[in-house]
Amino acid sequence: MTDEPLLQIRNLTKTFTVGKGQELVAVSNVSLDLREGETLGLVGESGSGKTTLGRVVLRLTEPDTGTVRFEGIDLLALAGEPMRRMRSKMQIVYQDPMLGFNPRMRVRDIISEPLRLHETLSRTELQKRVMEVLELADLDPRVLSERPGAIRKAEQQQVAIARAIATGPRFIVLDEPTGLLDLSVSIHIIGILRRLQEEQKIAYIFISHDLSAVRAISHRLAIMYLGQLVETGPIEDVFARPTHPYSEALLSSVLLPDPKTTRQRLRLSGEIPSPINLPPGCPLAPRCPLVEERCTGGPPPLVAIRGNGESGQPSWWSTCFPLSDNEENLDNWYAIMQEHESTETEELRAAIAAARTENEG
Repeated sequence: MTDEPLLQIRNLTKTFTVGKGQELVAVSNVSLDLREGETLGLVGESGSGKTTLGRVVLRLTEPDTGTVRFEGIDLLALAGEPMRRMRSKMQIVYQDPMLGFNPRMRVRDIISEPLRLHETLSRTELQKRVMEVLELADLDPRVLSERPGAIRKAEQQQVAIARAIATGPRFIVLDEPTGLLDLSVSIHIIGILRRLQEEQKIAYIFISHDLSAVRAISHRLAIMYLGQLVETGPIEDVFARPTHPYSEALLSSVLLPDPKTTRQRLRLSGEIPSPINLPPGCPLAPRCPLVEERCTGGPPPLVAIRGNGESGQPSWWSTCFPLSDNEENLDNWYAIMQEHESTETEELRAAIAAARTENEG
């Protein structure tokens, strides 16, 4: 990976008008960097704005404000032919690949479609490139003559990947690419994506609810809540020691493969506020066990957990009022969060043990 960002997102905002002129805030003032050959995992509860952010970055949905620079070029300033040419370098893979397919087309035509749109190739060159990406996506050539509805779900997703990489993109948004697949197939798909990244230096934004999949493929993690980024940092650092209360609550909910392993959990209470009428201050304040009076007055500060990189962006940052008091002593801050963690895991284990004893008796 290079130090210079391939993609720079600054202060990106997108709202939708709903009902009687009300505004739903889908993405609010988001700033991110993505480097060549890097995967940014993007997580958060349903409705947090992950998919909207991915679509806005690709200009499949137009933003209200902000900037998106790709390869140093302002994407929002492009139109017509220049934007069409740029699209060959940026692709998307959907959770349900059939959403992007014409069900009447053969797989051969689905894969070759972007090549016909963006490249000038002879028939022989086109066929050769289709076979190349078919191999890269680990697909059997027999699928080429099939319609997408006639092949397995896993193969459909591999066709989507093959089509996405056909034009040699530098950046792909992966929107829940393993969301409809079972575990073994998901592992296979992630293996394909990692190999492609190593060989071709493609950058990914990997959107998913599957935190295990995110951890397996990502270099950095970005956590969204109600359209806002609350924490961004190196994947293993954030998983090991999240600094925002929402990050801690979200990541501590991951199921562990070993039932004997304990995990404390920070519990959020109450309902998620409506994105149509967000409360002032921190959007997590109505649910946060660490809430203070100042949390409801204005937007929380950005706290640099780790210093700035060459881009000027902190390599690890979080947004939280109480954290800003403890940023020089993160051990102290983590201890504060630990004090508020739930004992529900131990209570559940005790109940199971009691039930077993009763059955054995």
